[in-house]
Amino acid sequence: KNMTMMTITMNSLSPSTLLPAAKASGRCPPSLIRNELIVEGGVFEMAMLRALDGTSQGLILSSEPNAPENFTSAMKMASGSSSDARTLEQRRCLLLAAIGSTAETMPTNRTLKNLLNAGILVTIKSWLDDILSGKVGGVDLLLHLLSNITPLPVSKQMVTSSRLGKTVSSVEKHKICVAGANESVIKNRIQEVKEHWSASVKAMKNGAKNIAKGSNNVSAKRARDERATPAVKKAKQEGSSLSNLLRKVETTNNAIERSNMSAAESARLKAQERDAKMKEKLATANAKSAELKQDAGRPKKDERRIHWADSSGQALTVLNGGNTDAKKAAP
Repeated sequence: KNMTMMTITMNSLSPSTLLPAAKASGRCPPSLIRNELIVEGGVFEMAMLRALDGTSQGLILSSEPNAPENFTSAMKMASGSSSDARTLEQRRCLLLAAIGSTAETMPTNRTLKNLLNAGILVTIKSWLDDILSGKVGGVDLLLHLLSNITPLPVSKQMVTSSRLGKTVSSVEKHKICVAGANESVIKNRIQEVKEHWSASVKAMKNGAKNIAKGSNNVSAKRARDERATPAVKKAKQEGSSLSNLLRKVETTNNAIERSNMSAAESARLKAQERDAKMKEKLATANAKSAELKQDAGRPKKDERRIHWADSSGQALTVLNGGNTDAKKAAP
């Protein structure tokens, strides 16, 4: 019910709706958002509301093109010295909650990426410096800051250029931590920041390597294809038939074998070929001779042709080897 109310109120874009929405999200410690007085005409509240996604259930940054500009404007109003420390503490609490909430639920959010690339960590470092110097905020804001920067998808360049990582590590030796009632809690939060940021830096480094490797693989494949093109063209010119290619290889191999033979071996090979041919001819001749002999041993066929007498009782004529015999038909 609170989340639904928060969505409805944020969509109305009224300065008075920001604090109730922040309380309903559960992202801000009650000790840091006590002041509900709208100052400076609610300019800060309106800038932050325009940077948030009014349709989401939480303090999530919008992906609209003007969201980074609105959020940056709100951060400037939370970094100036014109407002009192209590107002600055509350504004920084709200902004940190939006950053941390977006990083946890939508780490690939376009606005968050733009803000990180634009150097938002430098501004957050200045807020941490103010806490350690006692200017703005105390232990509550310190713990809130550490919790919300932990899930940020940072790169090595972002950490080193902002020097925020070095400042976070120095907190363990600061008087706000050492021998204090919250020493163990603060050190645990610092350890979480170190672990998550190290993992993020490693992941981004591996991601960059994979992208570069993929690009190199594509370039290498393209180069291989380009080198292979002339050979392919030459193969097409010489003939694409596999049988032609095999015949060429066989002819070449035979020629090489013959060229490597001595004169005696060559003569012996030719003699073997002649003998094989003579044997083949002799076998054929023997087969024909056997067939002729078989035909001669068979009995001769009776070549006589008999013509029977007709019904009138005419003489029977027999042809015997060309001679004619006449016989009387039987009565």
